[in-house]
Amino acid sequence: MTEKEIGFSLAHVGINCADEEEARQTAQTLCALFGLEYRPGVKSVFAGSAVECMKPPCRGRNGHIAIATGDLEGASALLRRRGVALDETTRTPKAVYLRDEVGGFAIHLVQK
Repeated sequence: MTEKEIGFSLAHVGINCADEEEARQTAQTLCALFGLEYRPGVKSVFAGSAVECMKPPCRGRNGHIAIATGDLEGASALLRRRGVALDETTRTPKAVYLRDEVGGFAIHLVQK
């Protein structure tokens, strides 16, 4: 399979915030700047669907980048063939993280 067949696309960017207050302020600022919908959650706050502000810092030194795919298993297999290690301890039916960070960001694949 190729990237085109897998259908990789950016799902969202996750920003690690120090705490709930910083996550709220960050999301509200992004919402005000760009007219995005404020979407609070248990572990994070979303600014629209583009940015996830993590209440406690999570994976990745800076945060995470979520890459969507129409075929999670096919995407996983393609990356493994390219020598990319996945962190199978994070696998769910809809997502899996790559083992290594890129530019200080954890990367996870998410099923569209």
